[in-house]
Amino acid sequence: MNDLEALRTALNEAPPEGLSLDTSAILADGKRLRRRRQLLNGTGVVGVAAVVAAVALGSGMLRAVPPVVQAPIAAPSTSLSAEPQSRAPYGDVIPTGLKAEGGELVYYAVRVDEPQALPETHFGVMTGIRTPDGKLKELMVLNETKGPDRKPGFRELDGGEQIQGQFIPVFGYFVGPVAEITTTAHGMQVHASLAKWSVDPSVTVFWFDPLLVDSYNVLSPPYAYDAAGNKLSS
Repeated sequence: MNDLEALRTALNEAPPEGLSLDTSAILADGKRLRRRRQLLNGTGVVGVAAVVAAVALGSGMLRAVPPVVQAPIAAPSTSLSAEPQSRAPYGDVIPTGLKAEGGELVYYAVRVDEPQALPETHFGVMTGIRTPDGKLKELMVLNETKGPDRKPGFRELDGGEQIQGQFIPVFGYFVGPVAEITTTAHGMQVHASLAKWSVDPSVTVFWFDPLLVDSYNVLSPPYAYDAAGNKLSS
């Protein structure tokens, strides 16, 4: 059984606790995403026209992952300057404390202005590298494509692969009063790191430790909980 067949089999299994997934749509979107993703290789700037979406609970082929050094999480900072021709951050840049080639792996929102193709999408979440002098290098952007970008629940989830020689952790964003996001990987429960978007605190960017979640394929559907421990609708 190859990786795609294994993924299809796993996705066709009944998801836990009533989570509903459209397997055919996920696989189709995954193929489309991967074709767009090829346009990023070897480039420093990502365009929304080249990558307009990540797949909601989508698919990725298993890849070997280089060692990643975990560093302490730093406080959010807005002190930066965008590289020429790159999109300016829409709100604060979110540090991860993860070392990357040439700096630190960060997340930040960018504006999306595609009124014809994406009339209800106005922002995406960028994965990038912040150099010691505060400049940003874009790696991959993720945004909603099938409805309002701030509809409550898990809007997008992607990553777990190499982009431009850098491993991108599995990440996404959730809309709602989330205080905890968990999944299972390699038989262990894993908690995501969370950061509120400074422009709209109802939007939370989250990512999983790449040492624990080394591929999209090992991830089970994530669950979100509020501060009281109540499960939130996904």
